[in-house]
Amino acid sequence: MSLGFGNDIPTQRLYFAVVPEPEVCERIGELAEALRSEHGLQAVLTGEEVPLIILQHIGDFAGVNARLLGRICQAARKVQRPAFEVCFDYVGSLPGDGRYPFALQCGPGADLLLDLQADILKAMQPVLGRIRPGLPPHIPMLTDSRQVAEQPVQSMRWLVREFVLLRQFLGQDREELEGIWSLG
Repeated sequence: MSLGFGNDIPTQRLYFAVVPEPEVCERIGELAEALRSEHGLQAVLTGEEVPLIILQHIGDFAGVNARLLGRICQAARKVQRPAFEVCFDYVGSLPGDGRYPFALQCGPGADLLLDLQADILKAMQPVLGRIRPGLPPHIPMLTDSRQVAEQPVQSMRWLVREFVLLRQFLGQDREELEGIWSLG
């Protein structure tokens, strides 16, 4: 197993996410384009086919071996939580170093997303050791050199029924679904 240190250059990233319902995804895309124009942001939209709530970054790897992936998926099965409603109702820039992610952020239901994130971290500890919690759950829309202050937007609500594990191929516009787990 390579963790991407030394001579091994990371080529893949694993992370857990939540996918909004299809009609919400469409509304998020429309909102992102409108806000990009409104704020004069130059960056292009993230290019994600489906907007995602990034729950937890697992790690960057110089290839992910099947054994490790199997252990991560087995540990994720231990996460047991009922389905819950979330409401994303404000946007703003997240911390960055010259490039600032502009993201849709969660008001009501954020505590439940954070609880899900904590459950994932706890389940992953025996497999991967201690993992730092990531940023609060958010939906990245674009990255720009300008920061934008938080502002309210029209609420986007839906019921979170599942979470997924994704493998992102770094430097490519490609991801693969590695696992999906139901809540409830």
